[in-house]
Parts: sequence; C-alpha cells; structure tokens
Amino acid sequence: WQLKEARLILEQMLAVGCKPNLRTANTLLRGCKRCGEVDTASSVYKQLRKSWGLEPDAATYEYLVALWCQDLRTVAVRRLLRQAAAGPNAPEPRVLAHLWELVAEASLLRGEPISRARGAMRRAKRLHAASAGSPAVEEPSSKASDSSAL
Repeated sequence: WQLKEARLILEQMLAVGCKPNLRTANTLLRGCKRCGEVDTASSVYKQLRKSWGLEPDAATYEYLVALWCQDLRTVAVRRLLRQAAAGPNAPEPRVLAHLWELVAEASLLRGEPISRARGAMRRAKRLHAASAGSPAVEEPSSKASDSSAL
C-alpha cells in the first residue's frame, strides 16, 4: 500500500474538481489504518462530510474506530459511535457491538476507570443481544417453533 501516492492522487482529483465517492474515501481510510496514520484518517473523515458531501457507512466507522482505539482516542471514539448509531447508514448491531468491545479494551489500556470499560461492554452485550434476537422478530411463528424444539 502506497498511502503517500494515494493521497497525491486524491489531491489531483480534488484539484480538477473530482470529489471522491465513499468507496474511494474508505479505501484511503483502510490504508490509514494499515499504516497507523491517525491524523490523515481524521482529516479524511472531516472532509468526507464537510467537503465531499458523503455520509459515512459501516466500513468508514470500522476503520476509524479501530484506528482511533489503537491510538487510545476513546473520547473521540465514543462520540463517533453515538453518531454512527444515530446516522442514516448506521452499522448493524453486531458490528456496533464489536466496535464497543474495541472501546472497552482501549479504555483499559488508556488507564481509564474500570467503569468506562464496563459501560462499553454493557453496550456491546446489549447490541449482541439485539443482533441475536433480530431474525426472531421478523418471523414470530418460527420463534415459537424454535423454542419448542429446544
């Protein structure tokens, strides 16, 4: 991965008036994650909404949360996850659960009070439960037959 070259190509695109799409932005974010480029990723995220008029999707959030957790930016990650859950392209509950687990780990590594990590894990558990229960909500009759089979 040549992150420097990718950034130059992006600058050239912008210079001629070509705004990137979400896939391009996410590809750049994935490269930032692989290279540990926290500041570049943060800049791309800001531009994504303000300059390019794009809404983040699940992949956007996954790359940012993983990278920011590696950098122990737990306050920013918590804010981002709250926005993600309320946004138009909110990740599925199972994805959000995994991201909250990363926050819990980063909280511990950062030396935050244990209650912060526990809070993140409680959110993750609720999201896992919501994820596990979602197919049964769609077909209530199959839930009854499934429980009797157990």
